[in-house]
Amino acid sequence: MKLEEIKDVEVTFPADYPQAELAGQPATFAITLKELKEKELPDLDDDFAEEVSDFETLAELRQSLEDRYDKEAADTTEGNVEKALLDELVTHLEAEIPDTLIKREVDFIVSQTAMQLSRQGLDLSKFMTKDLVDNMRSNARPEAIERLRRTLALGEIARLESIEVESDEIKARAKEMMAEVEDQSQIDPDRLQEVVNEDLMKEKILAWLKENADVELVPEGSLQPAEAEADTEASAEANTEVSADEESEAQAVDVEVV
Repeated sequence: MKLEEIKDVEVTFPADYPQAELAGQPATFAITLKELKEKELPDLDDDFAEEVSDFETLAELRQSLEDRYDKEAADTTEGNVEKALLDELVTHLEAEIPDTLIKREVDFIVSQTAMQLSRQGLDLSKFMTKDLVDNMRSNARPEAIERLRRTLALGEIARLESIEVESDEIKARAKEMMAEVEDQSQIDPDRLQEVVNEDLMKEKILAWLKENADVELVPEGSLQPAEAEADTEASAEANTEVSADEESEAQAVDVEVV
């Protein structure tokens, strides 16, 4: 067709078309070609790199992107390893969690969600109805139980292996975190110490688990759901998968705690 040319196009509506009166019916559309466009991609050269980034050359931009994707893939893989280790560890935990602890953890999760909504500009006094809060608490309960089970399992590892966090480590990490905060008057030092201690302890326990577990990284798609379920039943292995980038592939995880 040429510009401004008019043409009749005969089509048939699909049999499953949402509007029943049109489903399967023939139709004629009169169309007019109003405009023609062609996508023109810029040349991949230094000028392009300088225009779309803070780099002066294409080589610098390409290297920056490669480094970023490599880091993202490595971070994703590391997260999968830690999740698989924790999931496997919890399967060996036999503990009855008091309902008071579960309620406290549920309250914490709901309050964190409320704070996030408040930061997004929502008026909680109008938004947080009793029914909604009850629903949030109900939905948060499974997550609360899972968190507590992980905490108990990690705590038992720390006890059995005498894993501890030194006060100097806490001070150093807290100092690093405070350096990134502009208004330090809003920070509760005691609470910061608790958070840092928890983070460092978790890091040390996970490091111990990585050293004392058989962890196998496998390509995406190699752990099929049926196979993963069979492996779990047969050898208590925890499996998880993530998507892979074309150049920098994050890895799925097959792990057995030994």
